[in-house]
Amino acid sequence: MTEAKRVSGTRDLRNLIVLLFGGPFLGIALMTASTLFHGWFRDGLGSLGGFVLISYVQRVKRVGVTKAGFILLRWGAGLLVLGLAVRGLATLASSGAYGNGRSSYAYVMVQLCVSASVAWLVIGIPNRAFQIRLDPDGEGYTQAALLGVIVWTAAILTGVNILMLHFLGGPLRSVNTAAFAVGIIFTVVFAVPVYRFLAAACWKYGVAGMFSPNRMIERWRKMLPELQAASDRATSSEPHGKSDPKVDPASPHADKGGLDASAASTNDENPLRPATTAAAAGTQRTSSGRAVSGRAAHRARKKARKASGTAGS
Repeated sequence: MTEAKRVSGTRDLRNLIVLLFGGPFLGIALMTASTLFHGWFRDGLGSLGGFVLISYVQRVKRVGVTKAGFILLRWGAGLLVLGLAVRGLATLASSGAYGNGRSSYAYVMVQLCVSASVAWLVIGIPNRAFQIRLDPDGEGYTQAALLGVIVWTAAILTGVNILMLHFLGGPLRSVNTAAFAVGIIFTVVFAVPVYRFLAAACWKYGVAGMFSPNRMIERWRKMLPELQAASDRATSSEPHGKSDPKVDPASPHADKGGLDASAASTNDENPLRPATTAAAAGTQRTSSGRAVSGRAAHRARKKARKASGTAGS
């Protein structure tokens, strides 16, 4: 491998790592990992993660500390909604057998980390791509290469998270294992198109644009004039099934040369008529010639009789 290829490969790897694990990932990871510990270590990790997140929001959004805190609260609310969605998928996989769990605190926190990973895959990475305007319309190769990978990874982690609810006193411990495995497979397949839709929408519009009502309001504002134009065209057009007005046979269209179209059509319909007319004209000329020659012969005979009478006298 040449030096140029090695440098290019290193740069590509760095860009991929920045895309997948850049931005607020470090702060989210520190705050999520802090839940696995107790005492001053948990407080230290949580405080460091919160500081990293607030600094990131201030730098990107260019807002103060207070507004950055409210933005982080919205992010937490979104994570809570995703957690409720994962619980709903777990209920679907277990056919409604979700009960009260007796798992340890550490085990529950590990499940929380898995849920946070799913959230980062479905929302975090696409939002990072939106911020740097990386193939926003899906016309390049980035979405085709990454979207399927992150969606299927998120779906598999969702299945792992649901499976964890079955062990160590989880809320799905009483479900039959074979039936539960079939339910997990069904749930994972069901989650893939949902995750793909969310990831693609976030990739194109961002988190704020995906949940913002302004985009839907704009679509309705553009849709109403189109509906009005379609209604006007339907009102002004002729009723369906009404025949076109008939053309007056006495006033047919003329052709380009100014001739009557009916005459042309008549000649086309009877191609023998020109030949018949020519034959009649020839017969008339023959009869006229015979009459002229008969009169000339009569005058010649008359002159001959006069000449013979003069000679006898």
